Amino acid sequence: MGRASAVHYAAALAFVAASVAPASAAEFANGNQLLAACSSENASEGLQCIAFLDGVLMGALVISEREKTSPPFCIPPTATNGQLKDVVTAFLRDRPAVRHYGGGALTVVALIDAFPCASK
Repeated sequence: MGRASAVHYAAALAFVAASVAPASAAEFANGNQLLAACSSENASEGLQCIAFLDGVLMGALVISEREKTSPPFCIPPTATNGQLKDVVTAFLRDRPAVRHYGGGALTVVALIDAFPCASK
């Protein structure tokens, strides 16, 4: 998937996620808020982070299935929720200039960066 396609895909996913997100997910409207939750020592915030990441991941897979396209990232089946949380947290921590963008879109970009699919 090219960079332009990945950005378009992330934007579409963010739009879908925003239109169906419950009120509690509103606190992850941007990367700053997502980073705060994912790096928190508070167990409740940590679980909210993992639930949000899982929702973004599942949303991406549903969109891929619906559009009959390959997913934008290829997460190994042995990857854990904690590992995905670490990947997204590190991505956000290392890129303060982009944290004003939507949390869902940044999650997709972080997963594409960390788990690219092999080119065919």
